[in-house]
Amino acid sequence: TGASGKDAEPLGGCTEEEAVCDEGASTNSLTRNSLWRRQREPTTLRVPSEVYATIVSALAAAMSGDVIEVAEGHYRESISLAAQDVDIVGVGERNNIIIESVSKPVLSFRALKGVVRNLTLRQTGGGCDCAVDIAAGALLLENCDISGQSDTVIKIHNAGTRPQLKGNIIHDCTGAGIIVSASAEPLISNNDICAHQLDGLVIATGACPTVQGNRIYECKTTGVLIKGGGLGLIENNDIRGNAISGIVVCDRGNPRVINNKVREGQGKGIDVYDKGQGYFEGNEVAHNSMDGIVIKTGANPVIKSNKIFRNRGNGLYIFEEGLGEIEGNDVFDNESSGVVIRSQGNPQLVRNKIHHGKKNGVYVYMNGLGVLEGNDIFDNKMDGISVKSGGNPTVTSNVIRDGKGKGIFVHEKGRGSFESNDVAGNASAGVSVATGADPIMRRNKITGNGGHGIMVDKAAGLYEDNSLTSNTGDGMYVRNAGTPEAKGNEMARNEGHGLHVCRDACGSFLANQVHSNRKDGITVRSGAAPIINNNVIYGNGGQAVNVCDGGLGTVEDNHLG
Repeated sequence: TGASGKDAEPLGGCTEEEAVCDEGASTNSLTRNSLWRRQREPTTLRVPSEVYATIVSALAAAMSGDVIEVAEGHYRESISLAAQDVDIVGVGERNNIIIESVSKPVLSFRALKGVVRNLTLRQTGGGCDCAVDIAAGALLLENCDISGQSDTVIKIHNAGTRPQLKGNIIHDCTGAGIIVSASAEPLISNNDICAHQLDGLVIATGACPTVQGNRIYECKTTGVLIKGGGLGLIENNDIRGNAISGIVVCDRGNPRVINNKVREGQGKGIDVYDKGQGYFEGNEVAHNSMDGIVIKTGANPVIKSNKIFRNRGNGLYIFEEGLGEIEGNDVFDNESSGVVIRSQGNPQLVRNKIHHGKKNGVYVYMNGLGVLEGNDIFDNKMDGISVKSGGNPTVTSNVIRDGKGKGIFVHEKGRGSFESNDVAGNASAGVSVATGADPIMRRNKITGNGGHGIMVDKAAGLYEDNSLTSNTGDGMYVRNAGTPEAKGNEMARNEGHGLHVCRDACGSFLANQVHSNRKDGITVRSGAAPIINNNVIYGNGGQAVNVCDGGLGTVEDNHLG
């Protein structure tokens, strides 16, 4: 029925023949009526009226090109647009034009084109997979209020299906807001997609929507889920306050995610896993209750020029063989570390700014890998880079500066290759290597730090061609059975000794330049027994070589000035 409010629900989607036969027309009258309808000009059919009490009855009489105007009222109907290209437009206040269906879709669309505008569409009673089913064509669904007690509010599927959803409120589903699948290519623009029990938007099985300028918020799982080879452009959306993640990409999903705000979620901002991919550029990922971006289980996205800040976990967290090209991002002011890599995570971090984190700038542990190149890592509350428990990154040409802890801290059997980095102005040691760690350090500039240039404590490592200058402590300090190999380094203008070996440390120190330090050039004491050969030692404030307090070792072929 129409606005008259009768309880019986009419059948939707009847053909024009069924409509005429239901009125008791003969076969001849059906033929005459069909010929007349094909010949007349498109017209406007009004519901309710003396002729059309329901939308379904108007549809039965409509031909392609007609417009059905629906006045304010409560219509208990299920509408199907299949044979005709017809527009259905509400006239009046949208909230007072209610079309409601029980246990089946309120709107099914399979025509070539059409418009549905300014209506409230409700599916109640459950029992079906969607409130609106768009299986073909180019529907314009605009300025509608749509909700459903179904698996999803709007289902868009099949190759060649290209509807436009504009300016709608799509809300309060017991399942997901919108599911796009099976190679469909809709435009979803300027909608409010909110308060769903599952995901706001799901993109699956090769679907390739354009999703622009929407507000996707307060869903109980994910704002946007791309899976099963889903594609699409996700651009300029405000994705906020969702319970588990703002955006999830998994199972070979590969979208382009550009210039969105992904914020204030109760879980992660962006989660890419299970071989998910994707290109993420220019997004703001902020104020989420967990990590900003998570990459795991073989995922390999491109993360470029995003701002990742003020999340309550880490800025980026890469683990369980997660990969990724992470370039040119600004990662700052996160409650934990800027970047964490563990469990065979192996991303490439290039030219990022990683700063003002509440813990480490970059933390690599539990066999984490990764390439760090050309990053500016500064002003973090703990260490600039921390590597432990089998972590083994390649760290090249970074600036690691002005941190509140150590510049680089390799400990607890950490490893790694550190080459051509500038480590400066950190509050503690420039480089600290401890407790079984064994890194390679080459051609780094370690200058102006608040502690020693390099400190080796119960650890080993190769230190070659580094410049250790103007540090508050010693240029290089080795203790507690440390066994480094140091050759070709410059240890100069430090406030302590150039080289200080003590507490049963050993190691070999070959062909280093040790000069202009405030205290001794080289000090060996407290049971230390290093090999000190072929070094150039001059211009220091104390002795060139001072072996004292039970120090041992081999000191030969050095050039003393």
